[in-house]
Amino acid sequence: MPRCGFCGHLVATAASVKRHIQRTPTCCYKWNLWLQAPQNHLSKIPTSTHHFLGDPFEHMDPGIAEEPEVTSPRPSKRARVEDANAEHGLDDGLGSTKTTETSQLFTRHYPSKANAGAPLKSVTKSCPFEKQRVVQEDNEQGPYSPFRDEREWDLAQWLMNSLKQNQIDEYLKLPITRERSCLSFHNKYTFLKKIDELPTGPSWTCEMVPLAESGGSSPDTPDVDELELWKRDAGECIRELFQNPAFRDHMAYAPQEIYKDEGCTKHVYSEMANAEWWWEKQGSLPAGATIAPVIIALDKTHLSNFRGDKSAWPVYLTVGNIDKETRHQPSAHATILLGYIPVSKLAHLPENERLLEGYRLFHYCMRRLLEPLYAMGREGLDMLCPDGQQCLLACCKENRCPRCTVDANARGDNVQSPLHGVPETLEALKQHERSGESEHFKKEGLRPVYSPFWEGLPHCDFFSCFTPDILHQLHKGVFKDHLVSWCMAILGSEEIDACFKSLSEFPGLRRFKNGISTVSQWTGSEHKTMEKVFIGILGPHANARLLKVARALIDFIYLAQLQTHTTDTLAALKSSLDDFHRNKEILEQFGIREHFNIPKIHSMIHYVASIRSRGAADRFNSEAPERLHIDYAKEAYRASNKRDYTAQMMLWLQRQEAVVLCSSYLDWIRERRARMDRNATRPVSGESDCEDEDQDSDTGSDDQEERTVQLSMAPSVPMPTLLPRYQVAMKSPKGYQDLLVNQLEERFHATNFLPAFSTFIEQRLPRGTIRPSHFDRFDCYRRVTLFTPAHPHVTTGTKFAFKSTLWATPPSQNLQARVTSRRAHFDTAFIMESTSDSTQVCVGRLRAIFDLPPQFWQFPTSAGIRTVVHTFRTTGPKYRDVQDLSLDPQSCPQLLCHRY
Repeated sequence: MPRCGFCGHLVATAASVKRHIQRTPTCCYKWNLWLQAPQNHLSKIPTSTHHFLGDPFEHMDPGIAEEPEVTSPRPSKRARVEDANAEHGLDDGLGSTKTTETSQLFTRHYPSKANAGAPLKSVTKSCPFEKQRVVQEDNEQGPYSPFRDEREWDLAQWLMNSLKQNQIDEYLKLPITRERSCLSFHNKYTFLKKIDELPTGPSWTCEMVPLAESGGSSPDTPDVDELELWKRDAGECIRELFQNPAFRDHMAYAPQEIYKDEGCTKHVYSEMANAEWWWEKQGSLPAGATIAPVIIALDKTHLSNFRGDKSAWPVYLTVGNIDKETRHQPSAHATILLGYIPVSKLAHLPENERLLEGYRLFHYCMRRLLEPLYAMGREGLDMLCPDGQQCLLACCKENRCPRCTVDANARGDNVQSPLHGVPETLEALKQHERSGESEHFKKEGLRPVYSPFWEGLPHCDFFSCFTPDILHQLHKGVFKDHLVSWCMAILGSEEIDACFKSLSEFPGLRRFKNGISTVSQWTGSEHKTMEKVFIGILGPHANARLLKVARALIDFIYLAQLQTHTTDTLAALKSSLDDFHRNKEILEQFGIREHFNIPKIHSMIHYVASIRSRGAADRFNSEAPERLHIDYAKEAYRASNKRDYTAQMMLWLQRQEAVVLCSSYLDWIRERRARMDRNATRPVSGESDCEDEDQDSDTGSDDQEERTVQLSMAPSVPMPTLLPRYQVAMKSPKGYQDLLVNQLEERFHATNFLPAFSTFIEQRLPRGTIRPSHFDRFDCYRRVTLFTPAHPHVTTGTKFAFKSTLWATPPSQNLQARVTSRRAHFDTAFIMESTSDSTQVCVGRLRAIFDLPPQFWQFPTSAGIRTVVHTFRTTGPKYRDVQDLSLDPQSCPQLLCHRY
């Protein structure tokens, strides 16, 4: 089945590719760029039978004889679109071309003589997919084996992903399924038997962990019971990620530094490969070494609240070589379930021994899970272990910092302390184990866990591996547990609730009709929604210094979530923290706090250093493992019979993984066949040329070996994308057509509309003979969707724009008594007014969205230009102005705005 060669969109026929390119602005723009290349011909359009994983311009297939008519695209259901040509240096319809200067990024590559991330040419092993293909060809099997064909495989996928086992059996036993489908399996047993024949990932093993008796010191003492530790080989999991062809275009093998200026003074921090730690660690390894930063995430979760309160403790593994956008997508399967730590209440032990023994049991299980990495790390594979339950991992008490040596009573100070040292901490633990006394042990608040799992991990400064946890530290900790509590104690919960109740409705923003004091279950979405409006809530009621405290913390939370950091944003992050500490005394004056020795507040001091070392904190957030709990714990538990469920969960997960791997294998087969078809049509170059090129690339010149850095310039956005400026309905809705001026002014409350519209026409048609009058008729619309170019700090990957929908609907009276009438809805937006001297931003209220009457269709662009009426608060409540959404993008609504 054909696909678009630019975006990979699946279409029915080859002719549908033309229509898809016509209707999709991004693909249309890419087609124009491809067409401008001298080596391409007009008779060839990029189509394919697979999804391109690399540059779409490198994979062009013939097959369509005529190019798409990109100048006259066929309208879709919502086809009233105007493209933002001016933002990309394209023709704006007035005969002139506006160009904007694109910001550039400068990349500093690691010295070439170090061969960082270079492949080992002596290794000739094939990937697992290649081995599977060879086995199928030797056994004369098709790619869908053990299933008959593609249709049967698609059905098998649907059965595994959508139905439970009893439902699968019921479906397969239906007479219509048996008589018409002619499947190779007829019941649940035969179906699951075929699923079990599919290749799977690393196998699961169960290890029995003995529990210590009362008074014991480790799990190796005589046991009174045993627990099940389900695990997989960590080395095989890492190998699985590196060998997966789906990640080949999303992997980094060598460090590089990115700067905003050619002088390399403004560092950009985003991925782990762009941060300082990778660059420094690469220098301590032999030439040709490739760093694989292993990221471990774990968090206990409830499986049921009404069936014995069952819990699971999954441990997830991924590698920092994969870009954070891919790692954060559950559907990409870039994070592997490594194992389940056993959960036990240790009821056989006295109550005063359970906590400490629980710590020791945890470290014992983690050491067993990560055991393969100890030998791999000594042979050159790097190790990194960031996660959320930091004090448990660092073997310290909860009133101490797991990263630094700050005193328990000094955590409220804005002072950096030295990080814990791995040798010093291990020595303190050993000394306490031998004599029971250690000044260092007591000073740093350690717990007597004498064999921590991170002991012996090579190339790992463990205490610097703790990354920020935005969900638990900032959203839940700083904002919900502290800032909201402080403000409620000062202003009163009734006052805060009343402010939240009085908020006006806003698209995409949850409205707390009963206030926030009654919210029993706070999730990340509630935290983020409250943070958006919290400063506006406090503004009219809070003390000036209290408002500064709240603003500093909110600014810190938003800055910490940026997906790309620079030296300037990190300075702003540090400045926000300094502002909080300068004004926090107001809380002591109100009697709210006596000290600020709060772990979550202290953790904020490490954010800047962590971002510099490991990259942006947005993808180290514990929201990702929280989401993975659904797929790897909760859904697996629901698929079991709730008795001895762990083994059943493993089997269910193994079958789900087999389906995913088989789907990836089939995608690899399709891509391989398409690549072979393309290579068959290309001329074969001489062998001598290829050999010369290889020799040149291998040897290199002496000048290249002596270079310490290599600078290259790259645009900040992967490629310019043609974005629609706005989008409205294809046809004016019923009741909004042929409205006279007085009807428009009365229904939409657009007073003084005619003078403003007359000024608009005079400015754009100074030589026009027709002037607006009260008898002109307008077609109006309920809403308009604005597309705003993305900002590199808050969007990554394929997200090129923000989309805002603005409504302008008058009140409607419904004649049916059982249907309530609809209230008026006029949104507010930020308005940018550009002049030759400056650009002013103000707030306006959208009053009407309309087409130009036909007599004014002599504009130098297409007929029916949408215009909008606004109210500007800066010039008075009665002022009305007409804004053009297409001709002047710098003087029109830019983004939806919530007016309190």
